[in-house]
Amino acid sequence: MSVLQEFLEETRVSPVTSYFVPKLGQNHLRVVVKGKPVLTYRIHFLKYSMMCALDNCWVCRIAETFDLPDFRAREMRAIYVADLDDPNPLIKLFTFGPSIAGKLNLIASNTEILDEEKGAILILQRSGQGRNTRYEIVPSKILDLKTIPQYIEEYKGLPPLQEALQNERVPTPEVILNDLKDIVKPDVYQTIADWIKEVTAPPEQDVPTPTITTQAQVDLQSILQSLKKK
Repeated sequence: MSVLQEFLEETRVSPVTSYFVPKLGQNHLRVVVKGKPVLTYRIHFLKYSMMCALDNCWVCRIAETFDLPDFRAREMRAIYVADLDDPNPLIKLFTFGPSIAGKLNLIASNTEILDEEKGAILILQRSGQGRNTRYEIVPSKILDLKTIPQYIEEYKGLPPLQEALQNERVPTPEVILNDLKDIVKPDVYQTIADWIKEVTAPPEQDVPTPTITTQAQVDLQSILQSLKKK
């Protein structure tokens, strides 16, 4: 790889900078497929969201060690959608939990929603706020995405879905502590900080005890050697 190619690769910015967030009332969508049709992943919600590192996840260890259920990982999915109500940009990343996943699974089992030309529009109805938010999804008429010039242009530069979450935050101890200081009590924060410092400290090296030879030991060795010669 040339210097220019390396520079271009490392400075490439994904065109997907917008997430689809359902507004109250009706939302009109078309599922967009590039690469994998859907991603399944785990995420933690602290001050900000961050990806779960699975077997090597510091947030999981903290949540388990200090019994903090709100910090445990949640299973999420991600898909591309064409936001027909707010096409700026048209193609967005839609992330959601098991409830919406189950509804989409039922619809996809009975209605074509993935095909670029023959897929149906989805009407997503959002009601309520916070923990009382509710979603209903029903299929509507067929829409050929190729009839939308903006879709064709955006799709060309769209990375495969499996690359869309590469810039999500990784839960290192430093990042976690930075989030926690604003959302937990000071004594809890200090306890967690002390624990992280303890478990990340390098192991102490065993210092060998020097052997001290006394003059008496030297004399004894000399006597034993002389006896062996006789």
